Amino acid sequence: MIFARIPILQMMFPEKRASAAVAARWSRAATKDPELAADVIRLGGILDKQTEEYRDGVVVPNPIDPIRMAKEAGRREFAVEMLALMQITPEELRNLTEYDT
Repeated sequence: MIFARIPILQMMFPEKRASAAVAARWSRAATKDPELAADVIRLGGILDKQTEEYRDGVVVPNPIDPIRMAKEAGRREFAVEMLALMQITPEELRNLTEYDT
């Protein structure tokens, strides 16, 4: 997942001074507590995968639930916006979302 921080901030805060103040606040918070970004990733469901159902060894497509899909997409979008405010770079995001093997 790669995101561009500036367009996200411009979309969230049309007034430049407002976006700068909010970004500075969240950036300080993320610097003070590095686990904050990991919490946002977890709470936002960025790493969630859909469960697969098998029948006779074959994956059966999940029925589409538009309400659940919208909720999950909203959570992820909000999490990405929060990470952008924290000035998390795409490289840092990759490192935060990698699983230890």
